[in-house]
Amino acid sequence: MKGLLGQPKTLAPWLFYDAEGSLLFEQITALPEYYLSRTERRVLTDCAPEIVSLALGRHPSQTVSY
Repeated sequence: MKGLLGQPKTLAPWLFYDAEGSLLFEQITALPEYYLSRTERRVLTDCAPEIVSLALGRHPSQTVSY
């Protein structure tokens, strides 16, 4: 509900899918042709320390360790 109370108002994407639609979407994203989610996940995983450092205003060479 937080999204509906905020400005601007937002809705989580999962609210647009019923159970059948969610299952279909999961099946689609598992197809070899649907590489977008896997690519985004890989970029975020590979670049997470640099992204965090930049978000904290640090030089990328000062990466944050987890």
